[in-house]
Amino acid sequence: MTGNKFKKPLFLSVLLLLQFCLSACGPSDENLSNITVTPSSPVELNYEVTGSKTKKLTFEIDNPGQSANFSLFDGDKVLVDNLNISHTGSQTINVLVKFSALGQTRLTLKAINSPITINSLKVEDAEHLSIPQFKDISVTAGLDKVNSIKYGGPSVADIDQDGDYDFIVNNHNAESSKIYWNNGDGTVTKYKDDLSRWFMQDLHGTALGDYDNDGDLDMVLTRGGGNGTAPSVSYFYQNDNSNFVRYTGDVGIDRGARGRGARYSDMDLDGDLDLMLVNETGLNNQKPQHFFYENNGQGGFTFKSVPDIQDVRSSRA
Repeated sequence: MTGNKFKKPLFLSVLLLLQFCLSACGPSDENLSNITVTPSSPVELNYEVTGSKTKKLTFEIDNPGQSANFSLFDGDKVLVDNLNISHTGSQTINVLVKFSALGQTRLTLKAINSPITINSLKVEDAEHLSIPQFKDISVTAGLDKVNSIKYGGPSVADIDQDGDYDFIVNNHNAESSKIYWNNGDGTVTKYKDDLSRWFMQDLHGTALGDYDNDGDLDMVLTRGGGNGTAPSVSYFYQNDNSNFVRYTGDVGIDRGARGRGARYSDMDLDGDLDLMLVNETGLNNQKPQHFFYENNGQGGFTFKSVPDIQDVRSSRA
């Protein structure tokens, strides 16, 4: 092969594969050392699965950034999905995985948000451990399986008080957030109304709680606000026999922000649920960033200033 035809990426891949093969210590104890993975440059490796298909992986990782995530694939199957590396510096991370089959496979390691350096990777058999396996039944159960940005995860609770869990699936913008009633037989039925009031509404996380102590769960739906340039007031819904009626202003929720999520909790320990609204930092740098509402015990809320928490630069609860 002539010099001008020798491809550098191919050369690097060969070196990585050689390094991985030369550093192997046995069928259940493989080491990969001093490899840097960046968001734009995944690392691919040939690996032979022997012994048990269930393995314990021990990563010694150095994270130069504030936070990072990484994923590991066995061919096109996800082994490690968007694992969070929550702090800077060197750290040890353990995960359990199950390979599809014994024999040769192709591993791909991808970094997200920040480069990471893998100082070493140790693979050990975990043959006596059982990893739960999950099957995606979304479509057959009756959920709308759509491509959408999700915010705050689903809200899961027995909303209609029939003894099983119902779901609020939070979607943003192009796809509406939705309520699904659990039929108790492995299927769900969608609530008659989507939670968006118009197409492309800026919706985010939800929370459920019995704020008025009447025995059913009321809902808060947080809304974004044009990157903070048009702050939006979160929607508050009272539960009326499993129908949600909007009472936002009537209960005293009157401040707009770049909403992301909400949490009910009895913050003042007086026996009723208070409300925390968690907001993203806006382009207008609005203060306070997060809102706290005290339950006044009379069907409404009163805004409260909570120094040291209300301006923490975080957008997740």
